[in-house]
Amino acid sequence: MRKYYPNYSIGTDTYADIPMVCEKYGTKAVIIGGKRALAAAADLIKEAVKDSKITITGVFEYGGEASREHIDELNSHQEVVDADMIFACGGGKAIDTCKVLAQESKRPFFTFPTLDDMDAVITKALSGIDVRKWPYEVTPDMILDAVKKIEEVSF
Repeated sequence: MRKYYPNYSIGTDTYADIPMVCEKYGTKAVIIGGKRALAAAADLIKEAVKDSKITITGVFEYGGEASREHIDELNSHQEVVDADMIFACGGGKAIDTCKVLAQESKRPFFTFPTLDDMDAVITKALSGIDVRKWPYEVTPDMILDAVKKIEEVSF
């Protein structure tokens, strides 16, 4: 058996790493997550990339459940389609939705967890989607975990 774990950056200023890490993947990113996660992280991400080559094409809620319908809904937005990379914010269902979106569109994705007690940010597993129909094995290109900052602004 072989295990792969993506790059992981953890600390109070990890979002400052976004330009250095992500610019090699493109210049356009879309932020997708849950309502509370986006409230906690989206502005921090935007601030981190404001003086870089990366622009944020849009910010979208993932839909509340990891499902085919919500993936299709996200794909109906030009801002999602135009993005070179996906920034997934939040917990397991939001990140699982972005895993499938990234796999299907062959785009890199980066996770910005708002809780440190779940495994969706690092595993290939899909919790909210029937894995018999979604045999994806994708892990994020990098995890950026701004523990203290997220604790200060979320929940």
